[in-house]
Amino acid sequence: METNEIKIEDGSLQIVLNEMVGEQKQGNELIQEFIGSINNMRDKISSFDEKLSNQKVIIPDIDTAPIQRIIEKNNWEIKFLISESLKKVRENNFRLFLESDAKRWVVMLILGILFLTYLFLFCLHLSRR
Repeated sequence: METNEIKIEDGSLQIVLNEMVGEQKQGNELIQEFIGSINNMRDKISSFDEKLSNQKVIIPDIDTAPIQRIIEKNNWEIKFLISESLKKVRENNFRLFLESDAKRWVVMLILGILFLTYLFLFCLHLSRR
């Protein structure tokens, strides 16, 4: 028995090989274009880096005097408010007591103590007889 071999004609083999070589050439050309564009971008980036490193940024002087004056003014106002709140005289407790509702209870307590005292004295007087 003969071995099974694939028989390809020379003409069709030549066509297939020519197509593969053509595709390989196109692939190589695309790779060369890609390499060229990468080199071009590398050059642009290096020139940009040079421009960036040579660039000098000038920062203008900022006038902070108005802001400092506002802060100092507010600090003085805060200090004044604190000193005024410390100087404020507190109302004495007796005046607060008179303005409150507790005076009624104190009056009732005093009257109760007086009543019990006179009741005690009256009981002592009755017990002596």
